[in-house]
Amino acid sequence: MTRHEWRERTDDGELRLVRVTHHAGRWAFEARLKSEPAWTPLDPPPLDDLHELHEVLARKYRRGRVPHAQLLALEALIQARQG
Repeated sequence: MTRHEWRERTDDGELRLVRVTHHAGRWAFEARLKSEPAWTPLDPPPLDDLHELHEVLARKYRRGRVPHAQLLALEALIQARQG
């Protein structure tokens, strides 16, 4: 199982945390605002989060921390969502 996380600011200036796990070929997206105690599952995940995850995985792949197959699986998921 691999886990990927990032932080971003909302339009209101609040910190949004995103956590993605990849296990057995399945992606699980969760997000929460810094002020919220519980994680909220995102199913299906927003396309913006898929693109941000792609950037995160591409950086990790260049450093040899993520297998190429995982990056390709995410690209296939993005293309399927875009139609």
